[in-house]
Amino acid sequence: VHEVTLSEFYINKYEVTQLLWEAVMGTTPNKDNDEFNDWDDEFGKGDKYPAYRISFKEVETFIGKLNEYTGLNFALPTEAQWEYAARGGKDTYYTLYAGGDNVLEYAWIDRNSEKNSEVGMKTPNTLGLYDMSGNVWEMCQDWYYDYTEAPATNPVGEAYTGYHVYRGGSWNTNDQSARVTARYQQTIHYRDYNTGFRLILE
Repeated sequence: VHEVTLSEFYINKYEVTQLLWEAVMGTTPNKDNDEFNDWDDEFGKGDKYPAYRISFKEVETFIGKLNEYTGLNFALPTEAQWEYAARGGKDTYYTLYAGGDNVLEYAWIDRNSEKNSEVGMKTPNTLGLYDMSGNVWEMCQDWYYDYTEAPATNPVGEAYTGYHVYRGGSWNTNDQSARVTARYQQTIHYRDYNTGFRLILE
């Protein structure tokens, strides 16, 4: 447990959808590798489904193009920003999941889903944010690192560790992985059917 102070930021209400990815990149995120085409037919595809099976490096390219098109400064959330948003403010700070303690009300996980789902179908947390627990793991800016007890302001794991942070759990993980405190790590080239992302605006 450690104290963290954050500057103001905006965060997407939903995970980035396949519609937005296609509008920016001109490609369908889960169909750009023939090796996976038949396999991906088992999972959710459509405008309102989260963009998935994309790597951290591909997301960097997406964000660069989006910023160029819009003239704005979109980014992946830091791990601290993600957790603050997922907790939903001081009234729900101690809840287990992003919104409350009943995981099935707020999240698609292995107990209530067989594939990813359209965004925004579960109850949002108190900040009006959907799917911060479950559906797809969400990437963060940070390199994965061990917490310290020291207070921090706008922390971000800057030292290279080889792995980026993912948060929130997914449709095929258990209750524990969907907790707002749960952490996961993967390399910058990792791509899978249960990982996606949302954006912040600074």
